[in-house]
Amino acid sequence: MARQARLLTPLLQDNPDRPTRKWAVYYRKVVMRPRDPKKPTEGECRAFKTDRAFFPDEATARRFISEKQAEADTLGAGALILTDSIKREALECLEKLRAFVGRDGKTPTLSDAVAVYIREERLAESDKKVGQAVRECLSAKRKEGKGLRYLQQFEINLRKFTKRFGDRPLGSVKDYEIEKWLDDQYKGGKGLAPTTRNNLLTYVVAFYSWCVEEGRTAQHPATRIKYLKLRRHSDDDSSQGRLLTPDQLKVILADCPDEFRPTLCLLAFAGVRCAEMARLRWTHLKNDSTTLFLNRGITKTDEGRSTPIPKAVARYLERHRPEEGDDGFIFKGCRDDAVKDMSEAEEARRDVNRVTRLNVRLNRLKKSVRKHFPWPSNALRASALSYRVQLTGSTDRTAEEMGNSKTILKRTYQELTTEAEAKEWFATDPDYISNWSPDHILLYIRHKATEAKLARKAKKEAVENEEAYDAEPLTEEEMREAIAQEPEVMITTAETLPDWLIDPKKAKKK
Repeated sequence: MARQARLLTPLLQDNPDRPTRKWAVYYRKVVMRPRDPKKPTEGECRAFKTDRAFFPDEATARRFISEKQAEADTLGAGALILTDSIKREALECLEKLRAFVGRDGKTPTLSDAVAVYIREERLAESDKKVGQAVRECLSAKRKEGKGLRYLQQFEINLRKFTKRFGDRPLGSVKDYEIEKWLDDQYKGGKGLAPTTRNNLLTYVVAFYSWCVEEGRTAQHPATRIKYLKLRRHSDDDSSQGRLLTPDQLKVILADCPDEFRPTLCLLAFAGVRCAEMARLRWTHLKNDSTTLFLNRGITKTDEGRSTPIPKAVARYLERHRPEEGDDGFIFKGCRDDAVKDMSEAEEARRDVNRVTRLNVRLNRLKKSVRKHFPWPSNALRASALSYRVQLTGSTDRTAEEMGNSKTILKRTYQELTTEAEAKEWFATDPDYISNWSPDHILLYIRHKATEAKLARKAKKEAVENEEAYDAEPLTEEEMREAIAQEPEVMITTAETLPDWLIDPKKAKKK
């Protein structure tokens, strides 16, 4: 037990002018002295010196000795180096910590704060760099059997992260640094869309999750970064969103090449994803092509599902089913489609190439169609899901058929539509549409719009005249008379319309 102070005898010289200095107590005191007396500004160190305190009577002096001795007994010999400035600093730190509450609901102590600081400093001093950890993470995910396309996207996105933080220690990267890096790419004129920014953040979160699980780091800074809130549509197409109308689908089918039309039918009527479509073979079409079976090795969610196919589309697919066998891919996009007995790596590489080529073909078709109307991203799947919900009246059933959760279906895909439009969408006959060019289909769409406009006008006049309004479609003679009276409502006249545009049901194929 350290002796903190000792009591001396009364001072020999009793000064009546200073009555408070009758008793003296000598004790050890810590002072800060320069390490080098010649260079006092280069640092200080602790030193001890003997100091004394004066008291007017013996009782007060002994009380001071007891306090010093109790401090030494409680805090040990370390109490000898606690200066007044250190005590004030400790009180200030405790006051700051009271503003925080730990996970256990308790206020953190100085020991907790020191432990966090030491851990972060050790992580910051670690030799493990971000670039090295990214390579190890990619290698581990490759051993886990992740898909080739996922590994490629993981490597591409983490390459951007490594370019910025690759030489930094793994534990030294803070959340605000990652967030600033994402914001700089989003607002820095590099064209990074909000969706791309969120996808990039997703891969960073996955990387740090792996580092935490493997013990590479104890902190996960990316979890504290918020995702950007996305608007589903722009202001220009907010009324329609990603929904294609049945008439627009007819134009797309008419403009589609013959060899690509079966693929487009499954994308538009079965809501198949592009990655799933690239893996589909003719053997997956069952019951005369009225049902599409997708096993677990094909779907994104690794869960099998079956999707109904409309009868008109099923008849078209059956007529285009290859005679040589059902083992071939529905989408013919790669030279090595017929190659068998491939290794897993070669099959994975072919799968990625097929998805890429399918997207290229879709983009080429979108570029051709967009001169007539906008084609939003992933509009075929969104339209198929939206019309299917309206037709079945059940989001649960549609979500099960299309391979989505109910929440994702309503939040991401579902658009507002009517039952009549849903029936028209699934009643579209690809075989009949393939006989006409996109210009003919567009002319027919304008014809229908003109007829609807004239019908609304006739109904309004009948209501004003209090006459009974017959909702029957206009005849050819009535249409010509109406257009002759108001030729500006249509670009062309009724005399220039083919007979099949007046009544498509009676049309003959070319």
